[in-house]
Amino acid sequence: MSGGQVIQRQSHHYHKDIAIPAPEPPTKDSTICEPDHARESTGNPLQAKSRPNMISAEFAAFLRTYKSMEKCKWVVSPGCVVEERIYQCCCSHKTLFEDTLLRFFILDITDPLMCDLFVEEEEWVIRNTFPPLPLPERAIASLDDLRNVLYLKDPCRRVSFCDDMSSWVRLVHDCFHRRITSSYDEQLYHMNILFLIYDLFNSVPSLDATSPPIIASRAPTNQNNLSPRLDRIIQAVSLFKIENTAKLDIGAMEVSECFQSTSLGGSPELRLKLSDMLTRLHDVVRDDGDGSAECKLQTVGIVVTGPKIQIVRCWAKNKGGVILFKPSEVQEFPTNITEIVKLQDMLKHIVMATQVLKDVCKVLMERYSGERESRFVNDVVG
Repeated sequence: MSGGQVIQRQSHHYHKDIAIPAPEPPTKDSTICEPDHARESTGNPLQAKSRPNMISAEFAAFLRTYKSMEKCKWVVSPGCVVEERIYQCCCSHKTLFEDTLLRFFILDITDPLMCDLFVEEEEWVIRNTFPPLPLPERAIASLDDLRNVLYLKDPCRRVSFCDDMSSWVRLVHDCFHRRITSSYDEQLYHMNILFLIYDLFNSVPSLDATSPPIIASRAPTNQNNLSPRLDRIIQAVSLFKIENTAKLDIGAMEVSECFQSTSLGGSPELRLKLSDMLTRLHDVVRDDGDGSAECKLQTVGIVVTGPKIQIVRCWAKNKGGVILFKPSEVQEFPTNITEIVKLQDMLKHIVMATQVLKDVCKVLMERYSGERESRFVNDVVG
């Protein structure tokens, strides 16, 4: 269920007709499939009623995950438990198990599939429970000055900046003019956008986006192949060495291989990575039992494809329960001065994503360092 995959909304909610299979692990030699699964309908995948054609180990892992959620299920309404709904659908529909991330209990709340998994009221509750992007802090105010400078159409930048203007705004200005005064170059788009993101992250003491590169998620045969070094892991840098944990992964950046419709989405590998990061954060954060700290934890993915960028956030209502993803609207790097509003919107989303990561760092510092040390680093973190 990657962001680019779109399943048309159906006129019915097929989950109503699903018989709940008993969550018993399969035998060693079982393949957990219907005898006539090869004769299943080739029509709409949501109408396929055969159980998944899966190997024993894969289905056993799926059942173990489901059983581990017994005490952390999300009850949306008396008739809707999110984890149970996903379990029922994966057991009854081969396509859902094999072609989406539902088998990992990962749910994209912007995917049209939500309309078929849940009735309208349930869908509304789930989508509106996801934390909104935080309002940008004072740093975003400098974008007004940036707009004024850019509207002057002065590539030589003869207009002087105020002393309190951040160096990041200078960088944005220079990159913008370098882009619109050069010939079209797909790599230049990526380099400009990612350079701005790296520089912004590096200006936050609690974040590190310059860690050793991860394996590139783009296929090497892609026509616009880019260096794998453009993919990065975003880490929270502990200002105190506590429990031998100097850094924790809280986000990732990916140069996506394709753009579809209004959603970049990111690869399934990126979403699995963000999900694993969130699970790790839940494990290391010592909550007081009310779940208040865990609800503040998110991981963030930044997906770049050509001149387009998208923020993908990962969050869970309950520790150990279903993991939700919410992609932002796709933002686009402008190609001329008349599209300056696009630049402002893109930068605003980057700043808000940075604020999410800073808030996660604060939670980590509070739990690791205690209240006294947390107050000490509050101004440093943000």
